[in-house]
Amino acid sequence: MNKQDLIQFRIDRDLKIDAEDICNQLGIDLSTVLRMCLKQMVIQKGIPFSVHLSNHSYSDSAKDINYLKSKDIEDNCEKGFGIDIRGINEEVDSIRKENKI
Repeated sequence: MNKQDLIQFRIDRDLKIDAEDICNQLGIDLSTVLRMCLKQMVIQKGIPFSVHLSNHSYSDSAKDINYLKSKDIEDNCEKGFGIDIRGINEEVDSIRKENKI
């Protein structure tokens, strides 16, 4: 048997509940879906869904990027997996600040 590692991360409670609801309707648990995503990442040698730059005209300066509104990020997330790279970076920065990384 392969040696296993534990991955832990924080997400919005409502997002988790919504995702678990969809998983239940599909007859699969959330952990299995996340393992499937990681496996596809390895198979495809990349992120298994579309990641693209936003069509919005944001300035490239770090100062302007830090002022991205959470509402804009939420709007991009609600459109599906097409969250833009700046939205991903904003979420990563937020988590790092919360965990003082």
